[in-house]
Amino acid sequence: MRQSTIILLLVLAGVLFGAWFFTYHEKVIKTEYIGYSGEARVNDFLAAEMLITELGLEADSRSELVPTEWMPGQYDTLMVHASESISFGAEFDMLASWVLNGGHLVLLPPQRDTELTDIILDYFGFSLEPRAAGDTDNDDGTEETKTDEDETSDYLIDLDSTLVRIQPHDGITTSATLSADDGIIAARREWGDGYVTVVANAWYFSNYNLDEYDHARLLMDIVAGYVKEGKTWFIYNTAFPSLWELIWKNGPFVVLGFAASLLLWLWSRATRFGPAVGPDSLARRSILEHVRAAGNFAWRNHSAADLVTSSTAAILHEAERRHPGIGRLAPQAQAQQLARMTGMHDSYVFDALFNQDHTSHRDFTRLMKVLQRIRKNL
Repeated sequence: MRQSTIILLLVLAGVLFGAWFFTYHEKVIKTEYIGYSGEARVNDFLAAEMLITELGLEADSRSELVPTEWMPGQYDTLMVHASESISFGAEFDMLASWVLNGGHLVLLPPQRDTELTDIILDYFGFSLEPRAAGDTDNDDGTEETKTDEDETSDYLIDLDSTLVRIQPHDGITTSATLSADDGIIAARREWGDGYVTVVANAWYFSNYNLDEYDHARLLMDIVAGYVKEGKTWFIYNTAFPSLWELIWKNGPFVVLGFAASLLLWLWSRATRFGPAVGPDSLARRSILEHVRAAGNFAWRNHSAADLVTSSTAAILHEAERRHPGIGRLAPQAQAQQLARMTGMHDSYVFDALFNQDHTSHRDFTRLMKVLQRIRKNL
């Protein structure tokens, strides 16, 4: 099938498909939730910050905490995920000193299971114990909790994704706790002139869940209940993802396409276990090309006389075979006889057979043409 015909058929198929598609399909408006915008996309505690500000208290957020470079004021509240960056060395020493001098540190569980955060929790007398999901939750995923503060009150907390419980170390005195039937959800203790509060799940205070159940009430009791009033600081990104995680999160299709291309390239380079592919056959060359090459070689090697002699002998041999006895005649008579046989002039034949001139390349070419014509006309 011709290429133009194939292209025409493809264009026709495209037109038919387009006509069918636009005939049986129509544009519709679809509302789809795409999440928060602006700062709320990166700051999971933005709603909590706005709530505290609306209630007349000071609040602010930072993306990271480096105690050796910046620390809140003396009586401020700092809510931060437990992470490796604040669990070791000078950073940890600065943070512990700040709490000892009157700061209020609220520790949330680490954002990653791989974070080495036991040191900072152990230092303040707490640990996080795993809990199997669904042990004591109600059917709707909520649970009533109680506090042991001066005035006992009930909380309604969503515990679906709270997979740890807080365990104070032996001999540790807590000033307040929030407990479920299977363990402590939040606990606070005094530390020098300051306070340390540990919460089992940061999910309660996120933008998505702060307005659920009594989560907002719990937040206000933690940052403004029974502690000296100060500014509340939220550190929302203490555990930075790895480079590969960021690439996968922002461009999964690019990663998948690159992986597929790599697999196809490896497959194309792999050894094939099929029938051996034979070598390409060489193109057959014309016999005249070989004759021309042989003549050029002979001429370059001063063998023109041999070619003329062999050609003349071949003509006389063929003439003797057809007319026996012609070889015994004199050269002039042989030329006359061959001239009658070939229809050529006798002097022309005589010069070609017996008066040969092949001193130049041109003369040699002309002589070989005449000898070839005589041989063909015999």
